[in-house]
Amino acid sequence: MNTCQDKWLLSLICLAFLALRIPIMYLQPGGQDEDCYAVPGFTILNSGIPKLPHVPARNSKSVYYHADEALYSEPPLYFYYQAPFYLIFPAVYGTARLASAFAGVVLLGLVYRLCREIGVSSIASLWTVAIFSISRWFYFPATTARPDILCATFGIAVILILLKWQQTRNVKSLFLAGLGIGLGGLTHPFAIVYAIQAAAWVAICSRGWQRLRNPLILGAVAGLVCSLWIPLIAMHPEVFRVQFTNQFLSDYGSPLWERAIFPLESMEYHARHLWAHIGTPQAIVVLVGLAMTSLHAIRSAKTHLLAVCLCAWSSIYILSVAVGTHHPTLGYWVYFAALTFPSVGVAIEQLFNLLDRVTSQRIAPNLATPDHSHELTSATKNEETPHPSARPEMEGSNSWPFYFAVVSVCAFVFLPGSGLRTLAVHLTHLDDPNYNSPRFARDLIQSMPAQSVYAVDTQFAFDFVASGRTTLLAQIMPQYFQLQDAHYDYLILSRYGDQSELESHLNVKFIEAYGLKEDKWACYAELYSNKSPVTQP
Repeated sequence: MNTCQDKWLLSLICLAFLALRIPIMYLQPGGQDEDCYAVPGFTILNSGIPKLPHVPARNSKSVYYHADEALYSEPPLYFYYQAPFYLIFPAVYGTARLASAFAGVVLLGLVYRLCREIGVSSIASLWTVAIFSISRWFYFPATTARPDILCATFGIAVILILLKWQQTRNVKSLFLAGLGIGLGGLTHPFAIVYAIQAAAWVAICSRGWQRLRNPLILGAVAGLVCSLWIPLIAMHPEVFRVQFTNQFLSDYGSPLWERAIFPLESMEYHARHLWAHIGTPQAIVVLVGLAMTSLHAIRSAKTHLLAVCLCAWSSIYILSVAVGTHHPTLGYWVYFAALTFPSVGVAIEQLFNLLDRVTSQRIAPNLATPDHSHELTSATKNEETPHPSARPEMEGSNSWPFYFAVVSVCAFVFLPGSGLRTLAVHLTHLDDPNYNSPRFARDLIQSMPAQSVYAVDTQFAFDFVASGRTTLLAQIMPQYFQLQDAHYDYLILSRYGDQSELESHLNVKFIEAYGLKEDKWACYAELYSNKSPVTQP
């Protein structure tokens, strides 16, 4: 396949991903953590600062302490990247997710490039990108308002830059890799995974005094990029100290050094949650592909392939140890998946090579020269003997069952859980406001008094914030926000709050329900009034 054709096919895969995902992203209500990750990009347009106006936490143990003034519990780059999308598209959850989806498209292109760098053919690389784009590994982070996918994209870019550096030993590549690490660190703390990998990589592959110089270049450039956060920190240093400490330095079980020496508990914890999320077929395909490709890389001494496999394996250890066992991190593992899926591409390539050998054996008897061939002229021989370049055409008629089998296996493994059923349900009910979250939320907001204070949980919190209504996050966990200590007039619970029975912990009275509770695909909300007396300041 020529380069131009590859680019067109890769573009079609990316467009297919967007076509399948964008309707769902815009029609579904907010999901876990999106009530906080979707908002800061919107506030940047008004104040230039990422903040959570609906989370005015004053508990000194909260990761959102004074987050209504500035948000420091996450690095800010993702929010500044998200903000321009709100200039073009409406302020709804779907637009925040669109920012992640575009980062996902870039990641698909980088995964294709990574496949090609380790020696996978163009057709097998395209297959790899296609199945990655519909996999559970990619689905969640690429379609939710979270910084995971953008951080992973910077990480794969760093890996590609280091592969180039390993060939050329050009110092410029180290500066670019340091830039990628710094941008990743400004996006999400799990950039520490590829920061450690990059430092170890260049140290091992360098010689003499360069084993010290080269990692220092990476660290210095990355640190300089991360220092761009300092002017924002200087605006509210005490708020930064409290949020950062509560988010990253709190006691979450065993200390880091102990997890590093005894990592099995952390690895088992993340494997258990990830396996339940990804599903057995996809987990097995990816892990078996990585194991087989790693052995192939060792036997064949292919340095690029071996480097990528080592990065994939080491990311399991580093990420598990760094996070510990305090909460599952499903979206972070898209970085591991982006490193591992090329190994699936290597397996596909080996299957194609096997097909070539089988087909060649079938064709060979037909190319044998008859006993009376000495009677033929040279010109006649040239006309009747197929040229090797004609092999693909002859293969096409015999190999279609094999390609059909590959398509069937990929469909069986990767289509379940890919969101096609969700898409079908929403498109079937396209004119029903109960299946259109922005429209459902807009109707709900317009039916409420304009001057009241609303406590809203995950699924519709951003809609209320973007509408200009005075909004509080319906949350009672001390590490986030304690709604029971704040004044509000009405409580609005979606399925998220209803399932957790949040109303049972608050002094509220049920008024009315909206939507279709019996259909899990439809929007649903419950309205409560606050029975607690208003406390005068």
